[in-house]
Amino acid sequence: TVFLLWPPFFRELDGGPQREIEPGGSWSLDLPVRQQASTSWYHPHTHHKTGPQTYNGLADMFIIDDENSDDLPLPKTYGIDDNRTEFLQHRSSKCYHNDYERKINPSF
Repeated sequence: TVFLLWPPFFRELDGGPQREIEPGGSWSLDLPVRQQASTSWYHPHTHHKTGPQTYNGLADMFIIDDENSDDLPLPKTYGIDDNRTEFLQHRSSKCYHNDYERKINPSF
Protein backbone atom coordinates (compact mmCIF):
# COMPACT_ATOMS: atom_id res chain seq x y z
CA THR A 1 0.00 0.00 0.00
CA VAL A 2 1.28 3.45 -0.91
CA PHE A 3 0.23 6.92 0.24
CA LEU A 4 1.29 9.92 -1.81
CA LEU A 5 1.74 13.43 -0.47
CA TRP A 6 1.10 16.34 -2.81
CA PRO A 7 2.24 19.49 -0.98
CA PRO A 8 0.93 22.17 -0.90
CA PHE A 9 -2.45 20.95 -2.13
CA PHE A 10 -5.76 20.23 -0.48
CA ARG A 11 -5.98 17.59 2.23
CA GLU A 12 -8.90 15.80 0.56
CA LEU A 13 -6.71 15.26 -2.52
CA ASP A 14 -3.69 14.15 -0.53
CA GLY A 15 -2.88 10.47 -0.67
CA GLY A 16 -2.83 10.06 3.08
CA PRO A 17 -4.46 7.24 5.04
CA GLN A 18 -7.86 8.17 3.65
CA ARG A 19 -6.67 7.31 0.12
CA GLU A 20 -4.77 4.01 -0.01
CA ILE A 21 -3.41 2.62 -3.27
CA GLU A 22 -3.24 -1.16 -2.98
CA PRO A 23 -0.59 -3.24 -4.79
CA GLY A 24 -1.59 -3.51 -8.44
CA GLY A 25 -4.15 -0.74 -7.97
CA SER A 26 -4.30 2.71 -9.44
CA TRP A 27 -5.65 6.12 -8.60
CA SER A 28 -6.20 9.18 -10.73
CA LEU A 29 -7.57 12.59 -10.00
CA ASP A 30 -8.41 15.88 -11.64
CA LEU A 31 -6.20 18.22 -9.68
CA PRO A 32 -7.36 21.84 -9.47
CA VAL A 33 -4.28 24.05 -9.19
CA ARG A 34 -5.07 27.33 -7.46
CA GLN A 35 -1.72 28.78 -6.52
CA GLN A 36 1.08 30.92 -7.84
CA ALA A 37 3.84 29.52 -9.99
CA SER A 38 6.09 27.08 -8.17
CA THR A 39 8.32 24.07 -8.49
CA SER A 40 6.76 21.33 -6.39
CA TRP A 41 7.27 17.64 -5.83
CA TYR A 42 5.31 14.58 -4.88
CA HIS A 43 6.55 11.74 -2.72
CA PRO A 44 5.18 8.77 -0.77
CA HIS A 45 3.89 9.11 2.75
CA THR A 46 3.67 5.49 3.83
CA HIS A 47 4.43 4.97 7.53
CA HIS A 48 8.01 3.66 7.95
CA LYS A 49 8.38 3.35 4.15
CA THR A 50 8.67 6.97 2.98
CA GLY A 51 12.48 6.83 2.87
CA PRO A 52 12.87 3.53 0.99
CA GLN A 53 10.05 4.31 -1.47
CA THR A 54 11.44 7.78 -2.24
CA TYR A 55 14.96 6.35 -2.47
CA ASN A 56 13.74 3.78 -5.00
CA GLY A 57 12.16 6.39 -7.25
CA LEU A 58 8.61 7.10 -6.07
CA ALA A 59 9.07 10.88 -6.20
CA ASP A 60 9.19 13.48 -8.92
CA MET A 61 8.75 17.17 -9.57
CA PHE A 62 6.13 19.19 -11.35
CA ILE A 63 6.21 22.82 -12.38
CA ILE A 64 3.21 25.09 -12.04
CA ASP A 65 3.00 28.16 -14.26
CA ASP A 66 0.59 31.04 -13.74
CA GLU A 67 -0.42 34.23 -15.54
CA ASN A 68 2.82 35.94 -14.39
CA SER A 69 5.24 33.18 -15.42
CA ASP A 70 5.94 34.54 -18.91
CA ASP A 71 6.85 37.97 -17.50
CA LEU A 72 9.52 36.62 -15.13
CA PRO A 73 13.17 36.86 -16.23
CA LEU A 74 13.63 33.09 -16.17
CA PRO A 75 14.76 30.58 -18.82
CA LYS A 76 11.78 29.36 -20.85
CA THR A 77 13.00 26.98 -23.57
CA TYR A 78 13.01 23.47 -22.11
CA GLY A 79 16.17 21.58 -23.00
CA ILE A 80 17.94 24.71 -24.23
CA ASP A 81 18.16 27.14 -21.33
CA ASP A 82 15.60 25.53 -19.00
CA ASN A 83 16.99 22.25 -17.70
CA ARG A 84 15.30 20.61 -14.74
CA THR A 85 17.50 18.71 -12.35
CA GLU A 86 16.51 16.58 -9.40
CA PHE A 87 18.96 15.53 -6.73
CA LEU A 88 18.54 12.35 -4.74
CA GLN A 89 21.24 11.13 -2.42
CA HIS A 90 21.97 7.45 -3.06
CA ARG A 91 24.55 5.15 -1.60
CA SER A 92 25.54 2.01 -3.48
CA SER A 93 26.96 -1.17 -2.02
CA LYS A 94 30.14 -2.77 -3.34
CA CYS A 95 27.96 -4.81 -5.73
CA TYR A 96 26.45 -1.57 -7.13
CA HIS A 97 23.03 -2.22 -5.65
CA ASN A 98 21.10 0.60 -4.04
CA ASP A 99 21.77 0.40 -0.33
CA TYR A 100 19.06 2.25 1.56
CA GLU A 101 19.43 2.13 5.31
CA ARG A 102 16.63 3.72 7.31
CA LYS A 103 17.98 5.67 10.24
CA ILE A 104 15.81 6.95 13.05
CA ASN A 105 16.81 10.19 14.72
CA PRO A 106 16.04 9.75 18.44
CA SER A 107 15.71 13.52 18.85
CA PHE A 108 12.47 13.55 16.80
